[in-house]
Amino acid sequence: MRIQLAFAGLLFAASSAASVEEEVERSRVKARVWRPSHPDFVFPETVEPGLAHLQNRDDFGIGFAGGGFRGLAIAHGAFRALHKAGITDRARYMTVSSGSVWFGIPLYYQARDDLYTFLGEIVPPEQLTREVATGQGAAGSMVTRLTYPIKKFPKKKKSLVEKKKSTTENSLLSTLGLGENVGVSELELAWEAMSGVASNMSMCSESVHICDCIVDSIVPDLHEMWTIATIGSLMYQWGLVHPNAAYCHSSQLDRVKKQLGRFTKVIPSMDVKHNLPFLISQSAVLAVESGRHVEAGAKMVTYPFENTLLYTGVPNAYSEEVLADVPREKFKGLGDVLVEPHGWPSRALEPVPDNATSEIAIRRALAPVNVGGLGEWGGPAACYVADWQIRPFMVDLVNKDFTKCIVPLGQKIVPGAATWSPLDVDRRGVPITHDLPIADAGVYDDIGHIPLLRRGVKKMVLYDSSAVRDNSTGVLQSNLEEMVYVKAAFGQPGEALPGLPPNPPGSPNYAMADHYMTVFEPSEFAPLWEKAQAALASGEPAVIRGTYTVVDNPHFGIKGGWQVEVVWVFTLPSRSFMAALPQETQDDLHDYFPNYVSSEPMSHLELSVMAQYSSHLTEQRVVQEVLAMLGESPQETVV
Repeated sequence: MRIQLAFAGLLFAASSAASVEEEVERSRVKARVWRPSHPDFVFPETVEPGLAHLQNRDDFGIGFAGGGFRGLAIAHGAFRALHKAGITDRARYMTVSSGSVWFGIPLYYQARDDLYTFLGEIVPPEQLTREVATGQGAAGSMVTRLTYPIKKFPKKKKSLVEKKKSTTENSLLSTLGLGENVGVSELELAWEAMSGVASNMSMCSESVHICDCIVDSIVPDLHEMWTIATIGSLMYQWGLVHPNAAYCHSSQLDRVKKQLGRFTKVIPSMDVKHNLPFLISQSAVLAVESGRHVEAGAKMVTYPFENTLLYTGVPNAYSEEVLADVPREKFKGLGDVLVEPHGWPSRALEPVPDNATSEIAIRRALAPVNVGGLGEWGGPAACYVADWQIRPFMVDLVNKDFTKCIVPLGQKIVPGAATWSPLDVDRRGVPITHDLPIADAGVYDDIGHIPLLRRGVKKMVLYDSSAVRDNSTGVLQSNLEEMVYVKAAFGQPGEALPGLPPNPPGSPNYAMADHYMTVFEPSEFAPLWEKAQAALASGEPAVIRGTYTVVDNPHFGIKGGWQVEVVWVFTLPSRSFMAALPQETQDDLHDYFPNYVSSEPMSHLELSVMAQYSSHLTEQRVVQEVLAMLGESPQETVV
């Protein structure tokens, strides 16, 4: 059977040669680029005429943390309540990370359902029976359209003894979805396996290891496996999965369609139609040579990557001089370029001018089997499994590999993309394209405050659901020490979690350097943490408003010396909410609800009730704090 499939794939490849050549020619297009290091640079959304609806808004951003399906549900419910209260109409920015990206992309790009149908209604907890919670009214099509592996009702709850048997490695396997049917045909996989094989070996003198060269030359790229497996079930139902499709801001639709031609589907954003904030999604470019010998001082390094409605790329500049003190990677320079979404992933075909903004020729570089541009955004952004350097057992495995082939082989499977920078060019000045791993931002941040601070946003509301359950106390319960991103933001050390060493001050994991992620004055942390501890002890979530001093973090493009006002929302267990639910619904939920691990809430009921929890929390406690922070609505400027 497999031989027949391989033969069929060869026939398909041969018959498609002409169409592939045509696609290559069509893939050569023009795209706008921006240089963030240029003195005249401003973030494009602040001057783009097509985003005029943002001009008179508050200097205010909404940040939704990740957390797999938990992050999706918390963001869904919170946005629903914030939108109902008119607060999203006042926000200039909204950030999503990891799992909340799965909410953000359909919110901004799906056109099959109106916004009311998509979000659903806020329903009193007393009315959330199993059937009501999973119905269209309460769940919204955001939940009801989700298909396999999401089911309508959860599996029977496991006993405490069964849960204690799970380990870090088992969680990793669960994240990978091993043993699950991901809905990809063997023919598709056969074609994918053959399509990326290089025709000949290239020179290896510039490779970090000889195995890098060998793997790059003869092993096909299977980056799309993760994206097809996840995005196929999470975005297909919205009509957002199309091979070779591009996406763009609605104001650029005609121009982008002209560039790409009538054979390429272009999906426009719905932000102007729905009066939404400007969306920013964060991911990470992994430095795979770093973090292998932490005990010897060789700390892990990673680089911020952003997807937005107008541009994509690494917003900070990492020159060869800046990178001289970190382990050598494929690239000599990285970042300092943002490119229009239809121009990523791509290969630059000419030099990037030293201007704040310009236009250059590029060639789109999607894989032969792909799910389109939005898939290239959503797949890597939630691929936490690719962040292997923060898992000691994976680092140990890599260090014992005398062939030096495990990492390059692994990079062929996890998401990656053709990436280039004006800081790494050939003799003609044309940026050199590298196939780099793009993965979940959770390797450095999972809250979403970093993109907002990078833009100097003065007010924000941040949702964090990361106090997930663990058995560090011998009982499965929510644990504030799991909130590693909050502690890192304030330069605090982290206690040792099950199976992991303690985190250095200012690091969300054991592998990064001290204060790698510190962005707030450390001395201002204690009052925030005391209130969070008190909230957990009281059996209710924490909603805390405070003003904090921003400190310099040049690696992530944060300039300090100013203050930001934040409403923190820590989604901890709520005794009152749980007690109000019908008994049949309570029986389907765990005592530590909503602090499930990322892959745990795998049913319409769990996701819907979790979103309702987030809506009620926001409606009853968060809205009043945000309105108090924002004050009166900004007056329109009279010209």
